Amino acid sequence: MQPKIALITGINGFIGKNLVNHLKNKNIMSVGVPRELLNNPVELNKFITDVNPNYIYHLAAYGNHHDQKEFDQTIITNLIGTYALLRASLEINYEAFINISTSSVYGKKTSVMRETDTLEADNFYSCTKIGAEYLARAFALEHNKNIVSVRPFSVYGEFEKENRLIPTVIRKLVKNEHVDLIEPPMHDWIYIKDFLLGIDVLIDNIDKVRGDSVNIGTGRQRSNREVYDIISSIMRYKTKVKVTKTPRDYESPRWQADITTMRLFGWKPKYSLETGLQKTIEHFQQKYESNIKEGDLSTIMETTLGQFGVKFEDINEKPFS
Repeated sequence: MQPKIALITGINGFIGKNLVNHLKNKNIMSVGVPRELLNNPVELNKFITDVNPNYIYHLAAYGNHHDQKEFDQTIITNLIGTYALLRASLEINYEAFINISTSSVYGKKTSVMRETDTLEADNFYSCTKIGAEYLARAFALEHNKNIVSVRPFSVYGEFEKENRLIPTVIRKLVKNEHVDLIEPPMHDWIYIKDFLLGIDVLIDNIDKVRGDSVNIGTGRQRSNREVYDIISSIMRYKTKVKVTKTPRDYESPRWQADITTMRLFGWKPKYSLETGLQKTIEHFQQKYESNIKEGDLSTIMETTLGQFGVKFEDINEKPFS
């Protein structure tokens, strides 16, 4: 029996890499869309027609990282690219088209973020993602296509970009470097495997969410300091923490998902923050520790032993020198 095919934009990103592994375990073959094709509707249509996918996952985006500041590119990728993909796949009889949006579409909120809330985005990235959601909704309703937009909250896990908070904290702890934390922002942290399982649930119920936008989070928000404390406890490492009190201008006073829609389908997160971080630490810690010099290891050993009242110089046989 031939495996089903998933067409994926942004396949080399954090979510894309995890999605490929997730689909492989379900005997679904992944095919990546070359980014340049999103700017070439004719070639994009030929490509999609040849692949004839069962599923389409639109992950490609621009402007969601602090170093992505080209406004024109944000609009081209998020709006025009989304339209091109929707238009080029119009004749494909796919089972589901998953448009990955963002929880940033809500803007700054002081209460739990619900799908029925007024969207108050105030930056180019979030505004273009709102536009992409409405394009997806129009195609779904006017052409009776199985399209749903997903609003992910703070997804973390294996293969996340190393400049993001969680990989950074792990790396800093391993190397015994001070950690910069921004407070008081709160985030709804969801482990990547839970996020992908949530998408599976939406695909299974695609007829009920056609054209909709759906939150996928845990329904609980945690501070950056709480995340640091959990990682530090799991790793049994501690280092100096430098706290910056001024939040970034795009931070919301409250960043917490209402997940009523997902719960109606019987979905709930399987991984606690502690469990998800444990798995994430295992992934990154091995990588970071393999790059440490012996002198660095001595420093880390001294720091770790000191937490238990043991002095490094009192050990008769040093594990390294």
